[in-house]
Amino acid sequence: MRGVIGTLHDLGYRITRVESDAGTVSATRQTTLRLAVVVHSKEPGTSVVRANATIAAVGKEAQVDAPQFYQLDFYEPLAVTMQRQFAELPNDVTAPDALRPTAELNTINERKAAAKAAVNSTETSHPGTQ
Repeated sequence: MRGVIGTLHDLGYRITRVESDAGTVSATRQTTLRLAVVVHSKEPGTSVVRANATIAAVGKEAQVDAPQFYQLDFYEPLAVTMQRQFAELPNDVTAPDALRPTAELNTINERKAAAKAAVNSTETSHPGTQ
């Protein structure tokens, strides 16, 4: 976890939240680039590190999907900081899902409930139509 925080600082990120128990670090750079990192210990000396970057603009947010960004702008500097060689996960091993903040989960649940209510109201307002 300390290596992730140190790497983010070295890359010019401002650490906005650290949840040691959950193994998460959130950081921003230039107020528009956000990076969330999840560190999951597998066994002694082995961890899985998952990073998720988004670019936030006024009124919208976009996921960073370019593998080169993650490799060059996070994992390689992290390897240097940790003085370790990183390997890609084998296909039969999955990384943990990133934890979502409670506010984001509430928003997702509200959207699901609204969509379900809309479907139910459409079905009840037009009985017998398909």
